[in-house]
Amino acid sequence: MKRVLLTGAAGFAGTAFRRFARGRYRIRCFDRVPVAGERDVVVGNLTDQEAVFRAAKGCDAVVHLAAIRDDADFMTQILPNNIVGTYNVYEAARQAHVRKFVFASTMQVDMGYPREKRLTPDMPPLPTNFYAASKVLGENLGEIYANRFNMSVVCLRFGWIAVRSDAEWEGLLGRVPPWETITERDLNGILCAAVEAKGVGFVILPAFSRNARHRRDLSLLKKALGYYPREDARELHRRGKFFTSRPGPRKRS
Repeated sequence: MKRVLLTGAAGFAGTAFRRFARGRYRIRCFDRVPVAGERDVVVGNLTDQEAVFRAAKGCDAVVHLAAIRDDADFMTQILPNNIVGTYNVYEAARQAHVRKFVFASTMQVDMGYPREKRLTPDMPPLPTNFYAASKVLGENLGEIYANRFNMSVVCLRFGWIAVRSDAEWEGLLGRVPPWETITERDLNGILCAAVEAKGVGFVILPAFSRNARHRRDLSLLKKALGYYPREDARELHRRGKFFTSRPGPRKRS
């Protein structure tokens, strides 16, 4: 069974993935707070190289979800966590001889384009805030590590993460366009497919549910990872079957 280092393990997306991946992988959690119910946990900040390197040791893959999200202060939040911290995780993976790296990027890297425009990962990024710019750099670092150190790096541009709940979706429903979302089931399916994918050097992929297919080429997921989104968030949205988070992972570092 593969050992997977999961950064941001106590966050919104990390918690969903831990629930799904239990029994599939041996998850080593990394977060700045203790992770309830988990035994293999390294508590630390992404800026602490020693802690990050210790977490990566002995792992087969890294799923890097930890980040300060949205347009936080650049010098005190974005720079240390999303830029220095992301570099530390890539470098820890390299030194630990980890061959698979899954990087959580965001749809915000191309939000500068008109809403009606169809988007593909090969288009130049057009970020509109510092958070998105930091994710562009994270993708660029991934390409460097893939090319220079023969790592397999999958960068996933996540939409708004929609998690099903009977109690919490009310009042939040309708705040974001359902065509820009990814459901919990597809989030977990894409992450697992990225961890398992063979023959992938470096790739940037849209990470959405089927509802986004009119604006994004989701067939790229099938070609690269062997996974095509299974749910339509618009239908779940109409039926009131989920509530939504913000785009990308929760604030954890």
